[in-house]
Amino acid sequence: MAFSGLFGGGSSNSSEQTGTYVNEDGKQVIDGYEVADVEDMEWLASIL
Repeated sequence: MAFSGLFGGGSSNSSEQTGTYVNEDGKQVIDGYEVADVEDMEWLASIL
């Protein structure tokens, strides 16, 4: 399993964001990953 794209060794072609959409909860999803919003970051800060 290669992690070159994850750690910066990948080409620019492999890092294009082709799957960007808004899910039914109103959150942005990029390539299958839900993007954290302000509320998510506030929750994270409260548990640290």
